[in-house]
Amino acid sequence: METLMKLFVALLWAAAVVRIVIVLDQRIARLVDARWRSVVRALLYAVAFTPTAYHHTPNTIVAPLHLPTVCGNLFYAYDYTIGMFAYGVVLPVVCGWTLLTIVFLRRGSSRLA
Repeated sequence: METLMKLFVALLWAAAVVRIVIVLDQRIARLVDARWRSVVRALLYAVAFTPTAYHHTPNTIVAPLHLPTVCGNLFYAYDYTIGMFAYGVVLPVVCGWTLLTIVFLRRGSSRLA
């Protein structure tokens, strides 16, 4: 029963993140400047959907929606360290944001040409 409750919490977390992304994406669509809209939308998608990692030997969870952090804290009794956050969350999100920004800006500039 405890495991089922933890899985339910993880599913609720994922549903909440998707809902928040939908609401924020609608607000971002109202921005006037297309370049800023692309950058902010890329940040939103990177924070929400970039696969992140919770790693503590011998357990590693890699998934989007920050489910690794949520599930790692729910299922494993390990301390979540600054290094785990930096290399498992911040680095992947920054890389995802950079990649998405490049793609969105190029896509936007090709539409303007």
